[in-house]
Amino acid sequence: MWTLQSSQKALGHRVPCSPSHTWARNSRPAGRLGLRSAQPIPASTAAVGYEETWREFVSKVEGEWEGVTVAFDAAGSPQQLPDLYVPGAYKEWGVELWDWQSQSSTIADPGPGPDARRVRNLYRKLMPRVGCEADAIAFLEDSKDIWKDNESLVQPVTPTGGFLSAPPRLGDGRTKLEACLAPQGTEGRQRIRVIVQLMQHWEHKGWEMTSVEVTRETYDGAFNGGIELCGCAGGAMPFAKDPATTPDQLGGAWRPVAAHVYARNGAGQLELQHQGAASVPRPTAAPVLLPAGVWAACSAAGSDVAVEVGWVRGQEREVARAAYVGGRLERAELATEAR
Repeated sequence: MWTLQSSQKALGHRVPCSPSHTWARNSRPAGRLGLRSAQPIPASTAAVGYEETWREFVSKVEGEWEGVTVAFDAAGSPQQLPDLYVPGAYKEWGVELWDWQSQSSTIADPGPGPDARRVRNLYRKLMPRVGCEADAIAFLEDSKDIWKDNESLVQPVTPTGGFLSAPPRLGDGRTKLEACLAPQGTEGRQRIRVIVQLMQHWEHKGWEMTSVEVTRETYDGAFNGGIELCGCAGGAMPFAKDPATTPDQLGGAWRPVAAHVYARNGAGQLELQHQGAASVPRPTAAPVLLPAGVWAACSAAGSDVAVEVGWVRGQEREVARAAYVGGRLERAELATEAR
């Protein structure tokens, strides 16, 4: 739950997920989701044991992160900050605000043991202000466990600090998924978090993507519980009005360079797959194209739902995918792909 605080302690647009008849098929039998058959991951991308993966993940995900957050509707249009949070001076000057300055304080339990695998994120969206009264910055705060109430003992993570938080079952009418895309080669110092909101249509019950929130973050130091707020304007650049990702940026044949695939086992738990595991089926619906190289896509047929979010960077891209079958999360994937 969001709470309004300050540093002085004073403080409808929807896009239906594409129906199954629009999903591409090939000559091989389609799975229950009716998605394009997945290609096996090369043996060279074999995942290391989960305990080692988790330890590496913890070392990269923890810390203080400074960034910018933008909310988009399901058509990809950026949403202005609510009028309630815009200072009167900006209104008088005719200044429109689209980007939130944000901070995240992320801490993870290194384990060992499944009961200790927890990640907590203290996330703040700083209120816009006139001038640099840094000692009186108000903010909206959300503190949460990334996988709260998740029944699985294994969570989808990568050694680079990426993760996927997808509920084990589709919610009662609405569901939220969060992906953290953390590319290799950035030394765990850059990441993009994407939150996708899904809602069931009240009449036909089809799942629809209602909004996407994108937060672009840079590592700002070791975890300190968010005791310091970043200075005036921070160091992150706004991107709400930057050009959207283009179809050409996503076109072509992409192959997995590194992939972590998780599938539900007979006991109903997610587990990290061994080398050669098939990639998670992906939606072939037209993606919602957003700035900063980000996109999101959703396909649905009843309670079979596939969601994909990604971040393209030149000839490489980070991708997170989740596949629900009968309303239950069956497979999840975090991958780096190249063309």
